[in-house]
Amino acid sequence: MRRTTASAVASLAVVALAATGCQGAGTDGASGVARSAAPTSAAPSSATPAPSTGGTGAGKPVAVHETITDPVMGDKVLVRQVVRDFPVPASMSAVADREIVLVQVRATAGSKYYAGWQATSLSVVANGEENPETSTDALIAAMKRAGYPPMADDGDLDTGKSGGGWLAFVVDPEDVPRLTLRMKRPAATTSDGGSISAHDFDVPLAR
Repeated sequence: MRRTTASAVASLAVVALAATGCQGAGTDGASGVARSAAPTSAAPSSATPAPSTGGTGAGKPVAVHETITDPVMGDKVLVRQVVRDFPVPASMSAVADREIVLVQVRATAGSKYYAGWQATSLSVVANGEENPETSTDALIAAMKRAGYPPMADDGDLDTGKSGGGWLAFVVDPEDVPRLTLRMKRPAATTSDGGSISAHDFDVPLAR
């Protein structure tokens, strides 16, 4: 596995905030999910690549067009498309009885703090269980062959930077008609003594 778990990366983000400080206020305000029915209203200023049409052997891409906005950190994630039932690579036989879900996102890391943004802050929630973003060499190769290019640099973005691509999640397919994409913000303390509370941002993924 090339990926660490979402909880491990969240811990690193907390350390980064506490150690390097912040550029803005250090207190937490009310937060929630900002959603946009129109994909262009929340698109970052940098150019966004055209959606992939995908390949054969998997479910068809379904439009989502939901936007997660963290008003405290300044992070923004446009959720563009979802693909269910992506074929499990032969080398991942341990999860052959599970379902691979691909999600296309375009993310921008906020510029308020030096924490950046990590794709591992995302998970797909199925039957109340959080399934973290995952990546192996075999899965990345299979996604590229099928026409679903993964996010570059393992989905890590520096402060103020934007990036997009497909992310993979492995979920238990039993009785899961609907899925939710969750972005987790860990609690943190800023260098000036302020505090940032933990918060989960959820958006629905189309079936």
